[in-house]
Amino acid sequence: MNCIFCHAVSDNCKSIEHIIPESLGNKEHTLWKGAVCDKCNNYFATKIEKELLEQPYFVATRHNNVIKTKKGHLVPNKYLFPHKQGGWQDVWFDYNDNGMNIIFEHNSPVIQLIKDGKINKMIVPICNEPEPNNYILSRFLAKCAFEYIMLIFDSDTNNYAYRREIIEFLREKQFDSIRKYARYGDEVKFWKYHQRRIYGEETQFIDKKESDGQPYEVLHEMCLFVDKETVSKSDNRICAETYFVIVIMGIEYVINIGEPEIKGYEKWLQKNNYKSPIERNYEKRIK
Repeated sequence: MNCIFCHAVSDNCKSIEHIIPESLGNKEHTLWKGAVCDKCNNYFATKIEKELLEQPYFVATRHNNVIKTKKGHLVPNKYLFPHKQGGWQDVWFDYNDNGMNIIFEHNSPVIQLIKDGKINKMIVPICNEPEPNNYILSRFLAKCAFEYIMLIFDSDTNNYAYRREIIEFLREKQFDSIRKYARYGDEVKFWKYHQRRIYGEETQFIDKKESDGQPYEVLHEMCLFVDKETVSKSDNRICAETYFVIVIMGIEYVINIGEPEIKGYEKWLQKNNYKSPIERNYEKRIK
């Protein structure tokens, strides 16, 4: 077997690639061992995902939603305590049967100041969305898109011959640009994407087919979307603009798999009343 990114032999690799990092709550959307070799897996973990997760928005959203690290640790965020001995302090949230606990570093001066009644409020930083035109986020989306294609075709996890066929399909020229951009930062300087919030982090949904009809929240969801108006035939092939759509904590990110341009999707949104292609008619938003 070969790595889908660098094409090196990956039969003995041990890494399991998570399309979305575990540190964003993903436990299920994974590729098999060797789909992404250990070297590429480590590169994405340290050079792309780590940098992404350290950006202010992702720190804040992981902190606010108590999404733990891969090692099970809580994520701190800096809060401002208005006192000359207070200032910005690392704060952790944790929940138990008694409610929410606020945790400080053991040597934080804020603890005694609160006990003495000198501090009775804290200022919470607000970061609603990632910075726009975000290079690291763009490469992360390119990585997710390329891996998701592998995931949706890999329906038979025991059919290695079929997997090899998928890998050969992903080695075709049409995927070269997004693959190289994700893995090496090559081909283009910046792969444009579309970003917008389509529902709040605490929004709940009801689907009679899921969760016994009980309300649920969605951490992340994704799909491939084909703009039917762009379908054409060329050299006995059907061509169309194909987009990868991923929603993480209510923010929709869309990237064009074929080229670093997103104007086609923006036009599609205008024609379709800005309804996300990932929305399902049978799923009802309740708050």
